[in-house]
Amino acid sequence: MKNRSWANLLTLFILLVIAVPFWVQSRDDSYIDLLQDGALENINTLEDEIQTRDAALEMKDIQVDMQDGLKQDTPARSVRVTLGTVENAAFYDAQVVPYKHIWAQPMQFTAPTAEPIIRLRLNPGQYQIRTRSLSDQRMPGPWGPYKAFWVNFSPLRSAFPKPNSVVEAKSDKNEIITFEWPKKDGAKFYLYILKNHKGENLKILLTKRNWLREPLQVDSQYYWSVTPVQNKSHALSLLKQTHGVSYQRFSLVKATEGGQVLNVKVTANNKAEKYQFEVVSVNKNNETSEPSTYDSFSPGVALKLAPGEYEIRSRYILEGNTPSEWSAPSSFFIARSAPRPLSPEPQSTVESTDDLKSQTRFEWLADKGADRYEFSLFADDGFLIETKITQDPWVILNLPAGQRYKWSVKALSPREKSNPVDRAPASATEFAINNYVKLDLGVSEESSQFYGWARQISSFSSLKGANYDLNSIVNQTLYSGETEGAIGYWHRKSRLGVLGQVGTSGVIIDGQYHAYNDAGIHLGYRHILANGARLRFWLGYAYKEMPEVLTHPFTSKVDVKLLKSMGPELRAAYFASITERIGYQIQASYYLGTQDLGTPNGLPQKNRYSYKGSFFGTYQSDELNKWLIGYTYNVEHAEYATNDPIGLPNTVELTGHYLSLMYEFGLQAPLK
Repeated sequence: MKNRSWANLLTLFILLVIAVPFWVQSRDDSYIDLLQDGALENINTLEDEIQTRDAALEMKDIQVDMQDGLKQDTPARSVRVTLGTVENAAFYDAQVVPYKHIWAQPMQFTAPTAEPIIRLRLNPGQYQIRTRSLSDQRMPGPWGPYKAFWVNFSPLRSAFPKPNSVVEAKSDKNEIITFEWPKKDGAKFYLYILKNHKGENLKILLTKRNWLREPLQVDSQYYWSVTPVQNKSHALSLLKQTHGVSYQRFSLVKATEGGQVLNVKVTANNKAEKYQFEVVSVNKNNETSEPSTYDSFSPGVALKLAPGEYEIRSRYILEGNTPSEWSAPSSFFIARSAPRPLSPEPQSTVESTDDLKSQTRFEWLADKGADRYEFSLFADDGFLIETKITQDPWVILNLPAGQRYKWSVKALSPREKSNPVDRAPASATEFAINNYVKLDLGVSEESSQFYGWARQISSFSSLKGANYDLNSIVNQTLYSGETEGAIGYWHRKSRLGVLGQVGTSGVIIDGQYHAYNDAGIHLGYRHILANGARLRFWLGYAYKEMPEVLTHPFTSKVDVKLLKSMGPELRAAYFASITERIGYQIQASYYLGTQDLGTPNGLPQKNRYSYKGSFFGTYQSDELNKWLIGYTYNVEHAEYATNDPIGLPNTVELTGHYLSLMYEFGLQAPLK
């Protein structure tokens, strides 16, 4: 019985030895695609040829990764650190160092208070960070203590390079690409296969890592795959199956955007067999690309990079292909090409729209990769006038006419600092704004947009009148005067304006002063004549009072009454210059009283008008002040109904030849 039992156990053991390997293999024969990222494209044209070549592989063709434990080669990871805030701080400085202090100097960042967050791309490990606050004037406070933090390695959720992707190289010939893929629970090894564009094997490797670095030729296509396997035998069995491994394609091409050559140099190390440089680009969202790595047998490398933001770090490769720790990353920018100017074009002349504020539009060809633009305007001698930062591919400025200018614009990448210059570069665009024919005439024009005047006329006047209600006749010469004040506005670029005016006049009768008033508001229009002189017209509505002197026929008592009316008024003026400061003016006005506001007997007015003519010589003492002296002839006439049976109207007429003094003033300084 015992012999039979041992025989049964021996038989079972033999069956297990034979069956278990097949059971393990059958459990993993279903292919797990770690490169899957959405819809994938199978390479049908090369599929048969690739599978035929894979089936001919032998165990010796599968290499085993010997650098699984090399921590220095672990891909870097990005972390974001939120800084603590300080009240009234405008900026924050931060310094980062490895815990072992192996860097020559710390990484340093400056962050605004609006977003006190910094991004770090570092190898997994322990680091320290310290911060300080700065004022608006960049005055720093004391550094805080260093605080430790960790950067942990975590596999990617999707593979790189992605299926059917186009990877832009940062060199023209060769570049080291980092391949990464997701981690698969339970996988002991990963079968990594890389083929060239012809389907020929470049590398077949069994590795425990989730990444590998491969030197590749630029401007070529590649096929690669990663499969989780249990051992080397399992990997070979997959390769020999008809459809055991699926490959995905990617292309490594030169940068499509024109770039610049960047020469990077590091301190030489006598023990170094070669030097390695790693470069990543930084996008608008402050996220880094997958790294590009370059080997050099001298302590420097030349890279051709497209415009944008980058980070670079370096290390030594010592004897036995052992790498040193990476240096601290350094951030830099490759300047964008200057946008092509569209308007004003080089050596063009822009039509002016104003003498002091001629609106000029500057426009250039938009740069799709730019975050903003730095526009600079220079005088004809090359000195800086103004700098503006804008996100639009245009700016509008108001500039003095009759001058030549130069302008230039820079396209800035996200987070690239503005660096304005104080002199025009040789590539600056030159243009001119032609002379503007002003609406104002200097000495015979208002000295500013808002202006005013004060006028005094005085002389002996003739007063005539007949009042048939009282049988009173007046015909006498008396002393009279008029004081007028006005405030007006002319738009510098329009022929229209407004004028408000008030005045008070008076006559002296028997040693007593009797006053009467007037006021009006007008809409103005001005017109330039061919000889450069100016015509002005004001049309408005005015209120006027006029005195009537009444003498009682029996007592000879003198009384002064007022006739009141309102109606349209037209004013006109002719302005001309003789020299820079001296000129002359001719003025005239006519008023028609159409609205009766009161008479001494309460009966309606029948006819009410007045007209005035003046001639002035002018002298402009400065930009805001002008003095005038001249002659004025004035007529005031009124008629109103009477109670007399004959029906003749009561009449009043005041005429005079006056000496006129006038002072014009500006209420704001002239625009410069």
